[in-house]
Amino acid sequence: SIINLMTDEGAVEPDWSPSEQAAVRQATVVHIQRSRGYSSRETLSIQAISDLITRVKALNPAVLVFVDNCYGEF
Repeated sequence: SIINLMTDEGAVEPDWSPSEQAAVRQATVVHIQRSRGYSSRETLSIQAISDLITRVKALNPAVLVFVDNCYGEF
């Protein structure tokens, strides 16, 4: 399943719901897409990515975090 842990402005949501927290605890991989191409959302800052990884790892230290730097460019 896919959950969005970010605001529309690209910041880490301040309060994750219990179901979002449970999803992170059960995840094996978390994907972060830094850029959304030509969409309305700005590219995520390094600080926003760092904040998100910190929060995810606090809930699930074993999860793999995959950051796609440029919408599909691996």
